[in-house]
Amino acid sequence: MSATTVTPNHRTTAPRIKTAVEDARKDVTTTFESIRSMAGDVGDRVPGLVDDVRTRAAVGAREIDGWPEPTRRLVAAASIGLGAGLAIAGAPRLLVGAGLVPAIVVAVTGMRRAGAGSA
Repeated sequence: MSATTVTPNHRTTAPRIKTAVEDARKDVTTTFESIRSMAGDVGDRVPGLVDDVRTRAAVGAREIDGWPEPTRRLVAAASIGLGAGLAIAGAPRLLVGAGLVPAIVVAVTGMRRAGAGSA
């Protein structure tokens, strides 16, 4: 078996490498311009999104304030029970936290009401 050695032709290899590098630079530049544009779009949308979330949270808090006390206690107890059960079962923390959200919301609205009543 004979071994053949291939000597690269520097006259044809160098321009191809140069072209590949230039193409890669253009691709990277285009990608960064696209990311910059998307970041600007997201930045423009954030204030409206924050206002929308704030409005919906206020509506939800008013609705929870309208619930009778036994209903709020039942929701909080069920949520705590669900969170504890998920934690004991070894569920991911995010899932346990999601199970506790209703209890947290009820507690926050209750504290807000208690704070408004004492002021």
